[in-house]
Amino acid sequence: AKAAGTAYVEATRRTVGKKDPQLGEAIITGSGLLSTRGTISSVAHVLAPPYTKRDRAKLMLSAVQSALDLADARGCRSVGIPVLGSGSFGWPAEEASAAVVGAVCAWLRQGTRRSVGCVRLFDADRGKGLALLAAVEGRLGTEFARGAGVGPASQDAA
Repeated sequence: AKAAGTAYVEATRRTVGKKDPQLGEAIITGSGLLSTRGTISSVAHVLAPPYTKRDRAKLMLSAVQSALDLADARGCRSVGIPVLGSGSFGWPAEEASAAVVGAVCAWLRQGTRRSVGCVRLFDADRGKGLALLAAVEGRLGTEFARGAGVGPASQDAA
């Protein structure tokens, strides 16, 4: 959020507050200063479920798929997804990563997408990026995960 600028943070708070997303939902806003730094044109804000919720896996599936549906409807060609829920929502990084990877795979299997051709799984936190890599390896195999470039966002990642 810092990289997008303070005006973006305030505008996002107002937008999110007006739309009042529920657990498992996403909304899309502009990208603030991020659009001047590359190809980021939109940001999906996902309300991931707290880890303490009994139906957390179903809600996480819904949250990730809602973000992907919104991005697809907006015409986005590429989407980046971090380890949702692993911060203040209390998910262990390994479980959050497995839930995110499972939700992305399920969405891709639906075959209804129109514009999204690339889903990048990343996290700025090295440990969380490695948890994503392990989740993809567990689901799709080591060769696929390493070839797809899944893992920590930093340049010095292994």
